Amino acid sequence: MESINIKKINKTRILDDVSLVIAVYNKPIYLEKVFDSLEKQSRFPANVILADDGSSDAALDALIEQYKKRLPVPLIRVWHEDKGWRKPLCVNKAVHHANDYIIFIDEDVIMHPRFIENHWRYKKPDTAMYGTTAILTPEMTEKLLNIKPFEDALIDKKFKKRNTWYLPFPVSKNTNKFAGRNFSMYKKDFIAVNGYDNDLIGEVGWEDTDLSYRLKNNGVNIRRIFGRCLGKHLYHKLHPYFYTQKIEQERDRLIKKRIETGFTRVENGYHEALSND
Repeated sequence: MESINIKKINKTRILDDVSLVIAVYNKPIYLEKVFDSLEKQSRFPANVILADDGSSDAALDALIEQYKKRLPVPLIRVWHEDKGWRKPLCVNKAVHHANDYIIFIDEDVIMHPRFIENHWRYKKPDTAMYGTTAILTPEMTEKLLNIKPFEDALIDKKFKKRNTWYLPFPVSKNTNKFAGRNFSMYKKDFIAVNGYDNDLIGEVGWEDTDLSYRLKNNGVNIRRIFGRCLGKHLYHKLHPYFYTQKIEQERDRLIKKRIETGFTRVENGYHEALSND
């Protein structure tokens, strides 16, 4: 599909019940590639919602304004002041604007052209679906960022890993958790467990694991799907948290406790995020 004609797409290609939520923070060069991959989608969500955790980059502002004009569906930016890492709170606020079915990605995930379509096509009641994401090397990321016009398939010849394979049919299995960069679920299931835990701040890193287990405790199946909902994760350095054994032990202790007690609903989550505005 030519980007220049993106506004003229047939309305039947827009999925009225689907929203795409993208977690954003000060990475315009990455987000531009995500938008580029969004323009190439076989089907479009009814709206795109940016959960912006306090970005202050003028280039990002300009990019968002540009794509508000280019995209065929509304682009909504939910921004709050930068007070350190508060992604759970920001995503909770973004979900308020979403339609019945929500696809979640991060600003560093390049979507396969049928990414939106397949998350929608293979959705099931009482199920959160977790797609596969290929983690790119620094060298591959640099190459992809410099491809103009953008076409992420150009790197696939040298990147033959299963997470990039578009299979003839989907393969799925049940699992216990998902990664926040590529998953989808019904909005009602998200709200039923009161969404993300706003008390997880400072890049703690287990917000998705926590949400996964609370959903599972509440009767939502976590389904991993291979060969369909494909993404490529642009390389970036991990936060120092991920190398801290003490923090990992604390995370594991909290998650284990929540699993054992059947914990489902946080006290400071989706509803509190809305009253906090």
